Amino acid sequence: MKLGIIQGRLSKPVDGKIQEFPIECWKKEFLILGDLKLNHIEWIITKKSFNEKITDLKIEDYSSRISAICCDHIIDEKIVDIDFLEENLSPVCDWAIKNKVSSINIPLLEESRITDENKEKLFNNLVLFSKKYKNINFNFEIESDILTCLDLVRRSENFFLVYDTGNITSCGFDYEEWVTKGFEYIRHVHLKDRTISPIKTVEPLTGDTNFKEIFDLLKKKNYNYYYTIQTCRGQSGYEIETINKHKEIFRKLYFT
Repeated sequence: MKLGIIQGRLSKPVDGKIQEFPIECWKKEFLILGDLKLNHIEWIITKKSFNEKITDLKIEDYSSRISAICCDHIIDEKIVDIDFLEENLSPVCDWAIKNKVSSINIPLLEESRITDENKEKLFNNLVLFSKKYKNINFNFEIESDILTCLDLVRRSENFFLVYDTGNITSCGFDYEEWVTKGFEYIRHVHLKDRTISPIKTVEPLTGDTNFKEIFDLLKKKNYNYYYTIQTCRGQSGYEIETINKHKEIFRKLYFT
């Protein structure tokens, strides 16, 4: 089980946000990985860190433990425009190549979600953009039915999927159908528990996400890519204890 974390979960929240790049202590998180018996970090880029020139950082020494670069900074309704992609995603792709990171995770949710109105323009521009970066795998986290997801990823050989356990649950999609039909494209699994009504992220095993059955299904289909802990935050100052607790919950479910 290739189990890791989303960047920032081992540090105190920055500016009170659930998910923000920990600019002051990002290196420390890599040092803690071994102690927690975790093996990767999904690097996070937010609007704030992108504007602060995060792509000037030299991360090649850490690239072997970076599973992907998650581009939260392009969660924006302007994602449908090719100029927006060029301005905001090209620097990340160039930086990833320079630092030997081969996967970019792109969230198509919230302001960047797929709609009936933007679908074709969005999909076409993502394909057009990706042609410049054939050596990068673009993994899309999509809060949509699996057929919509497949419509996108089948348009390019370097398009794949991120399966977010909590988001798919809270959206009301059947995990078995989603995983079974999309399995050959899944390269990352985000581990998060959410409730359906009201929709919120909660402690693992207190929401509506059936982790045991999800793990059993993924194991049965021989999934061998990344699992990333993206769980709710606990008490500030106890981030390591929180992640260790959540890690043990997932490992127990996975191996029993």
